[in-house]
Amino acid sequence: MSGVTVVTLYDTLGKDSLEYILDQTYIKTCVLSADKLKNLVELKKEGKIPLLTHVIYFDEVKPADVEAAQQNGLTLVSYATVLEKGAALETKPEFDEVHYDTFYTFSYTSGTTGMPKGVMLTHRNFVANVGGMEGFDGEFTIRDDDVYISYLPLAHVFERVLLMCAMGYKMQYGFFGGDVLKLKEDLAVLRPTIMASVPRLYNRFYDVMQ
Repeated sequence: MSGVTVVTLYDTLGKDSLEYILDQTYIKTCVLSADKLKNLVELKKEGKIPLLTHVIYFDEVKPADVEAAQQNGLTLVSYATVLEKGAALETKPEFDEVHYDTFYTFSYTSGTTGMPKGVMLTHRNFVANVGGMEGFDGEFTIRDDDVYISYLPLAHVFERVLLMCAMGYKMQYGFFGGDVLKLKEDLAVLRPTIMASVPRLYNRFYDVMQ
């Protein structure tokens, strides 16, 4: 709704890949969990990622990390503070107008071979995917009492489209505990009716069932 183009970062990215993506996309503000702050501070110390000035963090941050960040030109703001400031605004901020060709996200690979490659995706790209879920001629219908489990990487465009579908079609959805090896236990708790996967994981489920 704001016209902001989001760039997702894999939590497994090394410093070189982080520097490459942040510089290429002119990122000024990064949102992350506190334990991922270290790499950004180290890059700043080395005189890199000059455009990055603000970090919004969730979870508890160590005082030493706050001090190191400030000394190297990073302004740290907690996510709770952002919510408080937003709620206290007396006038609604003016956002850029969004069109179907507005870039919704730059989606990067995880960088398994060489530097990550970025793809520019528009609002039209995502809306087409979500809308396409209706085109199954009655063979497959999403209901608002369906339950979806999210366990694929949230930086991956596949999982982001699936979550948008879950919201758009009013599905309930839950997030796995963080350990793929314990996914079987998560499935038993959430009892999803819809689950999307990739061949490697389907093969693993097949082996367990057999």
